[in-house]
Amino acid sequence: MAQYPPTKTDSTVSTSTALSLLSDEYARDIVGVLCEGPATAADLADRCGVSKVTIYRRLNELEEAGFVRVTTKIRSNGNHCKLYHNDVEEVTISVTDDGLSVDIDGATRPQPISQ
Repeated sequence: MAQYPPTKTDSTVSTSTALSLLSDEYARDIVGVLCEGPATAADLADRCGVSKVTIYRRLNELEEAGFVRVTTKIRSNGNHCKLYHNDVEEVTISVTDDGLSVDIDGATRPQPISQ
């Protein structure tokens, strides 16, 4: 089984978006499960105890904000599936003269092997 990760693009997330995601119980549960290792949406739905619709909605929001990264798992039987990975190592919330700010540090990943 091979995995082909997409090229990561830098994403800037607003403070309000980051705080909104961090305050959402389902989003926190998803990130918590993904900290243990990659999972499919079906796995996440089972482990978080919520519907796939809710999982996909939160995954889209988490991916857009840079909290989650997606790869495609290629199977020999032709049934491919998406694997979701935690893509955050640390979130720092600071109080500044301008208000709250959020800094999100990405997870360290091995570099792809050149062929």
